[in-house]
Amino acid sequence: METLYKGISVITLCRDNPAQLQATLTALPAAVQGLAGPWQVLVLDGSDDEACVAVARAEAMALDLPLRYLRRPARGIYSAMNEALDLVDGDLVAFMHAGDRYLPTGLTALVQHWQGLVTPGRPRPAAVFGQALVQPSGAAHSWLTPDPAMGRLRRWLRGMVPCHQAFVFERVFALAHLYAANSLVADRVVMRAALAATGPDAYLRQPVCVYDLTGVSSSLPSVPELCRRLRDPQRTGLERIAELAKALLRPLIGFGYPRLMRCRARLWGWCCR
Repeated sequence: METLYKGISVITLCRDNPAQLQATLTALPAAVQGLAGPWQVLVLDGSDDEACVAVARAEAMALDLPLRYLRRPARGIYSAMNEALDLVDGDLVAFMHAGDRYLPTGLTALVQHWQGLVTPGRPRPAAVFGQALVQPSGAAHSWLTPDPAMGRLRRWLRGMVPCHQAFVFERVFALAHLYAANSLVADRVVMRAALAATGPDAYLRQPVCVYDLTGVSSSLPSVPELCRRLRDPQRTGLERIAELAKALLRPLIGFGYPRLMRCRARLWGWCCR
């Protein structure tokens, strides 16, 4: 099949979580099986030690990954995502942060779905997305993000947006819709804009990735990390309040959060059938 893109870049953020980074990188070869065009992975590391860089180098050599590794001071996840968009080469981009991972052929399926939506004489699709398998820590059961009735796209998005890791974005669109560094949910704004621009056809009714509730995207901070975030001059007062509230609610969130997410997913899936 002739490729309609110059390349795809997978962006991975990590910070002091080498085991999770290894899981993400190890899944990549199977994820791109059958991919027709070139691809690369950019690891942007905000770690305080050398553990993640050692994992990145070892996995790149063992798996023959087209990997680029960069070390940057930790200034927040959305700031890092914006910076990464300027550093990659692909005209398609995807975010798969350390701890989360693609399912076999997951990235290939998304790229092929994007290619199928390209129409001569019309703007290229802003994004495509599939389903994510949500995986709580220590739980026997995982679940899929709800299969939305895409004819009711706006109604569904008011309550629950797709998993960001299940997206592939057109890079020009992504650069025009950067993530707000002072927001706690900046990815939702970008996802909604991408779906509004692409429409219901963006949805691929297929599981493409695993969203790990212990990964860098959703895990609660340790006490030292919480103190660092509260002292961070880059954070707004609202962000500090939100971090403190999550820490105070740690007993409830730590044990009940996976169940709450599952109930919420089922509720919105039922409401939008």
